[in-house]
Amino acid sequence: MGLFADLSLNSNLNFDVDDFFITEVDRHLDAERGVALIREGGKPGPAERGHLLRCRLCNIWLSGLVDLARKAGFTIAFDVPPLDRFQ
Repeated sequence: MGLFADLSLNSNLNFDVDDFFITEVDRHLDAERGVALIREGGKPGPAERGHLLRCRLCNIWLSGLVDLARKAGFTIAFDVPPLDRFQ
């Protein structure tokens, strides 16, 4: 494992990643945060986006809330990322 870690660190590869972050899959988004994102025109942070890629529960309820808000005329500043198909 150490050999592969050394190879990847010393390979000078550019992965074109905007933000590096740690995602806590079992730390769910609460309803207040979802409503605040819609009401205030905010965007989920990197860890929240990472969570939405992996957590089917949070992804589904936030997608539904965003769809309802759009139908009600709210301007939504973000798209809920699709679930990671490799999970």
